[in-house]
Amino acid sequence: MKMHFCIPVSQQRPDALGGRYVLYSVYLDGFLFCKVRYSQLHRWNEQLRRVFGNCLPPFPPKYYLAMTASMADERRDQLEQYLQNVTMDPNMLRSDVFVDFLKLVQLDTFSITTKKASLDIFLPDGRSIKVEILTSDTAERVLEVVSRKIGLCQELLGYFGLFLIRSYKEGKLSVIKKLVDFELPYVSLRSSEVENFQVGLRKWYLDPSLDSRLMDCRAAVDLIYMQAIQDIEKEWAKPTEVQRQKLEALQKEDNQTKFLELSQEVRHYGYVQLGPCTCDYPEPGCGTVLSVGNNEISCCITLPGNQTQDVIFQMNRVKCWQVTFLAVLGLRFCARAFSICGEKGPLFIAVRGPLTTAAPPVAEHRLQTRRLSSCGSQAQPLHGMWDLPRPGLEPVSPAPAGRLPTTAPPGKPCCFFLIPFKFMVKRF
Repeated sequence: MKMHFCIPVSQQRPDALGGRYVLYSVYLDGFLFCKVRYSQLHRWNEQLRRVFGNCLPPFPPKYYLAMTASMADERRDQLEQYLQNVTMDPNMLRSDVFVDFLKLVQLDTFSITTKKASLDIFLPDGRSIKVEILTSDTAERVLEVVSRKIGLCQELLGYFGLFLIRSYKEGKLSVIKKLVDFELPYVSLRSSEVENFQVGLRKWYLDPSLDSRLMDCRAAVDLIYMQAIQDIEKEWAKPTEVQRQKLEALQKEDNQTKFLELSQEVRHYGYVQLGPCTCDYPEPGCGTVLSVGNNEISCCITLPGNQTQDVIFQMNRVKCWQVTFLAVLGLRFCARAFSICGEKGPLFIAVRGPLTTAAPPVAEHRLQTRRLSSCGSQAQPLHGMWDLPRPGLEPVSPAPAGRLPTTAPPGKPCCFFLIPFKFMVKRF
């Protein structure tokens, strides 16, 4: 699984000797992951280098004199790029020296000690199971504990994942993000700074045909059956009236196999639907519903006259990605952009939303952009948004990132999707 690190802010803190040090706020996939000092990351890099040698990306050098503002910004960018690149090696991700450090800084950041705890894991049908864990257990470890409790075959763990999910009073759910293997679910629930968050178990693939690989495991079938029902109820999957009647009949019979076989024919079955968006295509101010799955991005656009228009972008036509973090009046937003090869030239699409649910104070506006080339490591982090992972295999992007510009050239069409999330803001 690819992930995205960023360090949008840093703070100066007094130390015990009367001096000052910089504390960097590290965000992972849009949420505060930890706060660390340069010296901590430097020691970690030295430990990694003893194990992996020269395979590591370059680490920002020490400064022995006071840093200027531009030097501080440069170091912050370099640390961000280091974290992004160091996570590209799957062998490093599985090493004890890598995981143990990230576990420690997560616990320290949120002042949580290692102890026994209970954690509720929500299933797709809304029920929850309680598992006994340690507060320092990673998502990978918690998933193993959950799988044993429900009887899920260990060789099928790669098809499932733990997700951070937000529930609303009206009964709606929003899947916020997948927890990375080295994240601590117990800590994540207490660091989200938003009410009504929970950890849920869901299948982790967007290719509906992979259902067939799970049919010999009863627990796996139960999970994807529950998720199929939930997705239809949430209207993520959109059956025709005839399909709905057949599915309801099969559900009453509890015929899970036939239900899942018929679900394969349902439009948007197995897709993930994003929150309501606003786009500038084909006209500014159009509302749209974005669904991702089965190697495509599907957009249901509401035109000014309330007519709807379906637009589908094939993933194999994606040529490049871009990630931008933008601070505007103290609010932090994340824009994920990609370029599509259209019939009349490239179509540039950006998906935007708040970077985090509570924006910390910053001294100045800041814009960070990661341009993604065809061969550089920066091209890989965003592929994880649309990868179709398979157990035992590192997910592969459906199309390599090309050397296209990341802003629309004159005369080329642009399309921007703006996702308005509800979030809390600290005023300053």
